[in-house]
Amino acid sequence: MKPILASTGLILAACAFAVAQDTTGDRIVVPARNSSHPRVVNCTLLNGAITVKTYAGNEVTVENESSGSHDASKGMRRIGASTRGLEVVEEDNAITVHQHPSGNGNVIITVPVDTSLRLHTLSGAIRVDGAHGEVEVHTLNGHLTLTNISGTVTADSQNGPIKVTMDSVNASKPLAFS
Repeated sequence: MKPILASTGLILAACAFAVAQDTTGDRIVVPARNSSHPRVVNCTLLNGAITVKTYAGNEVTVENESSGSHDASKGMRRIGASTRGLEVVEEDNAITVHQHPSGNGNVIITVPVDTSLRLHTLSGAIRVDGAHGEVEVHTLNGHLTLTNISGTVTADSQNGPIKVTMDSVNASKPLAFS
């Protein structure tokens, strides 16, 4: 009887330790499935910043950082499901990222350099570094900072500054800033 109680106590202690760990956010990796046409990332948030970084790989990584402290879910929860309301869907090389109305926090997206971006937020900053595809960014209340950009750019901010640094400008591709 004592070995059963001891092993049960050890299992409970391990489970309590696992639940007590503080997670900083959700992380979802979307592998490349179709290389016949460029990848597009669409991200829409109500509240929170969107940061896009580029790298030399071929996967898209989406991370959600909560702006407040995170309380681990109590009881049963679906494994693999987002704990903060982040939804990522991939269909035919188009990746759509949405945050449910109850979700909050900042989203960090890591993409290959030639990925096209369509980023929208109601209240939050948008930062993009190193993208060479088509970039379309809109925010109602937030800063737009685009650095090392090449390609088509459409940037719109109702209540915040726009700062764009281009690597190269192609005269045949449109640029719009408002």
